[in-house]
Amino acid sequence: MRLERSRLLAVLLFIMFAASCQKAEKPVVLPPAGASRMSSVTMGEDYEYQIFFDFESGQMVKSSRVHSWDLAFESMGDHVFINGGRNTFIYNTQRTNPASVLDADNLVTKDWKVDASCGLPDSTAIGDWMNASGQSKGEVYIMKMYDESFRKIVILGADAQSYRLAYGDISATVLDTITISRDPLYNFVYFSFDNGGYIPTPEPPKDTWDIVFTRYHYVYHDMENYPYLVCGVLLNPFNTLAAADSLKTFDSITYDNMPDASAFSNHRDVIGFDWKKYNFTTLNYEISGQKNYVVRTRKFQAWKVNFIDFYDNNGVKGNPTFKYSRIQ
Repeated sequence: MRLERSRLLAVLLFIMFAASCQKAEKPVVLPPAGASRMSSVTMGEDYEYQIFFDFESGQMVKSSRVHSWDLAFESMGDHVFINGGRNTFIYNTQRTNPASVLDADNLVTKDWKVDASCGLPDSTAIGDWMNASGQSKGEVYIMKMYDESFRKIVILGADAQSYRLAYGDISATVLDTITISRDPLYNFVYFSFDNGGYIPTPEPPKDTWDIVFTRYHYVYHDMENYPYLVCGVLLNPFNTLAAADSLKTFDSITYDNMPDASAFSNHRDVIGFDWKKYNFTTLNYEISGQKNYVVRTRKFQAWKVNFIDFYDNNGVKGNPTFKYSRIQ
């Protein structure tokens, strides 16, 4: 395993040397090997903001409201996600006539679906909206919104340039339509029902960030698949992996003893939310300080991460503080 890492390092050094023959760019100054940085982000006491963070620059890349979008469409694929952070649920009526779907009166709790927190394309609540020929099935989906209102959508189709979506209130007999253009610089292109329906940009370009502090649904399978709204950390789905390491202290984790390659996962919720836990006696969140994580980024770097606090100096929650250090 260490020999494989040495070979990988040699390849990376060769690539870096070859790249040095090209036009020089302004370098990013990295901390000394083993030196730790500390950062804090502000999500708001009610976690209304999602914060995109880049380890190399040590900077927040973008902040946007969690409620700023409802649907996310893959730029480089055809899967569609819903905004669990907005406490949104969805149901496939399996009908193809929107005028025949005018209410959600007969739906019960178990009928509503949410995306899996792993964020993998095969685990979406919407599922396969295309048939085997790559054409839309034309099925009507009902979306249950955070305010207990209902919308309905039909994903009309997709090609290499865009998606086509029909949408409206559940009582509508005629739906509005919108074309949502793909953008390969971003993981997703988005849609919001707000303001009559528009295309927001809540996420920065995919090659500019590593993790995002946000809200999402976590399903407790041992509690009859109960979907719980949590506040945590998700990975950038673009060439980013992570592994947990709770056996070693943060300071003792190095390149030589970090988790083996098989321990790393592309599940977006590897870091997740349980680096903190709620104390029902003190009515406060407490940090599980022994939980460490190693993130392998889109730039072939490895960073170890440990969380320190969830409150700011005034005792306001929603302000995670964490330390991190590059080990590769």
